[in-house]
Amino acid sequence: MTASRPSWLASVHYETAAMRRAGVRRLLVISGEPGWCSRQAAALCDALAGDWLWVGEQSERGVGCRPAALKTLLGREFLHAVFDARQALSVDALAALAGTLVAGSWLVLLVPPWSRWPRVPDGDSLRWSEQPQPIATPCFTRYFRASLLADPAVALLRQNRAPQLTPLPSRPPWQAPVLGRPTADQRRLLRRLTQAEPGIYIMIAPRGRGKSALAGMFAHKLADACCITAPAKAAVDVLRRYAGPDAPFFAPDALLARCREGARARWLLVDEAAALPLPLLRQLMGYFSHVLLTTTVAGYEGTGRGFLLKFCDGLPRWYPLVLDAPLRWSINDPLERWLTKTLLLEDADAQIIAAEPAPPDADRVAARVAPQDSAMGSTPPAVAVASAPSSASGFTSVVRTGARAVSGENPSARGIMDDRCAARWRIDRVGALTWRRQPAARQAFYRLLTRAHYRTSPIDLRRLMDAPGMSFFTAHQHGDMMGGYGWWRKGD
Repeated sequence: MTASRPSWLASVHYETAAMRRAGVRRLLVISGEPGWCSRQAAALCDALAGDWLWVGEQSERGVGCRPAALKTLLGREFLHAVFDARQALSVDALAALAGTLVAGSWLVLLVPPWSRWPRVPDGDSLRWSEQPQPIATPCFTRYFRASLLADPAVALLRQNRAPQLTPLPSRPPWQAPVLGRPTADQRRLLRRLTQAEPGIYIMIAPRGRGKSALAGMFAHKLADACCITAPAKAAVDVLRRYAGPDAPFFAPDALLARCREGARARWLLVDEAAALPLPLLRQLMGYFSHVLLTTTVAGYEGTGRGFLLKFCDGLPRWYPLVLDAPLRWSINDPLERWLTKTLLLEDADAQIIAAEPAPPDADRVAARVAPQDSAMGSTPPAVAVASAPSSASGFTSVVRTGARAVSGENPSARGIMDDRCAARWRIDRVGALTWRRQPAARQAFYRLLTRAHYRTSPIDLRRLMDAPGMSFFTAHQHGDMMGGYGWWRKGD
C-alpha cells in the first residue's frame, strides 16, 4: 500500500513556483524523530525535480557529501539540497552549502525533535569543545531556534505540529542573467582586466556574485595566455563552463612543477584562492607577471578572512576588485539574509579592503570602509584588544589599531598599548549567563573577534556560547565594548 502524500506538499509546490519567479531561495526546517524526518525529506525529494545534494555523514538519497568535504564543491551549483543536522550541526558547512544553491532552491535542514534539541549531544562539538565526547549545546541551539522562528521566510515542519509555511511576499519577476553574457558589473571588470598592467588582482565577493563566471570569461579572452588552477578540478565547473572545454587547467602541484620546468604564461588565474595553502600560492604567483585571484570572505570559511588579513596584508601592492550584486539569485534573498543575520557574517571583508588604496584609474575597484557597528559605539578606539583562538589551551591577545588587526603573536604589536589607553578602560568578567541575557554584547564580542583574527569562523561563535571551561573579559570605554579576552582551560 502506497503511503499518502503529506498535505503540506501542495503548499511547497506553490511556493517553489513563486520562488523561481522571484529568483530566491528559502530554508525549510524538518524537526522530529529520525524516521519521521527521513520520510518527510524523501517525500519532498520525490515531489520536486532537482539535484538534491544530501550533506551529512550518511546520504539517504541522491548525490552525497560529508560536511567536511563541502569545500570540494565550492564553485559548483545545485538545485535543492538537504543538510542532515540530526547528529551534528556544522554551521560553516551549512553556510557553504547555501552558497552553491541556485535561484528557486530549497535548503532543507533536518534537526532533532524541537523540544529536545537543546539537550541532544551535537557531534560537531568535538571540533571546538575540547571534550572527548559530543556535548549538548543549549545556548547556541536556543539562539539558533529563535532565529528560525523570528524569520517568516523560514518554513517549519515539526512533528505533531501544524506546518508553518508563510507565502512569499509579492516580488517583481526576476530576470536571470543571460548565460554566457556578462552583466554590466562584469563588463566593467573585464575591461579593467583586459587593460591591466602587471600586478596582482584579487576579486572579492560573497558566494553567488559571479566571480568564477567572470574569471572564465576572462580566461576565454586570454586563450593560451593564461594558466588556471584551483583547490580541486570540480571547484572550477562554473569557470570552465565560461572559459571553454580547452581551458588550460592544472592542479596546483602540477602547475608548480611545470613552472619550475620553464613553462610560462602571462596570466595566472586562481579560483577559490583562499582554499589553497598560502605557501604554494606564493610560489605559483612568482612565475607570472599578471595574477587574478578569486576568493570569498563571507566569514563562514575562516580561510577567506585569513586570505585578506594574513596573505594580502603581506603583499606590497594589490588591486581589489569587487562584485556586489548576486547572479544566482535576486537581491534580498531570504536564505542569504537569514544566514548573514544568524551567523553574523556581514563584517567579514571590510578591514583589509579598506586599508588598501585603489589605483586612480580603477573601475569598480574597492576602497571601502566598513560602516561603524552600533554595538561597538560611534567613536572608534585608538587601540582595541581582542581575543583570537590560538591553541587548545586558550586564546592569545590581538591588538587592533585603526582598520587593521595585529595578533599578539607578533612581537611588534606588544608595544602598542600604553598607559594613556589603559587608564580609560573598564574591565568586566563575563560568563555564559551574560551572553544569554545580553545578545548585543555577545555579538559585539564576536564581531571584534572576526576583525582581529584571520581564522575566526562560526565555529568560534559556537565555542563562545557553549564550550566548557571558557572565561571571558571585556573592555569598555564610555559604555561601549571596545575589546575582549577569552580562554579556556585545556581538559575542562
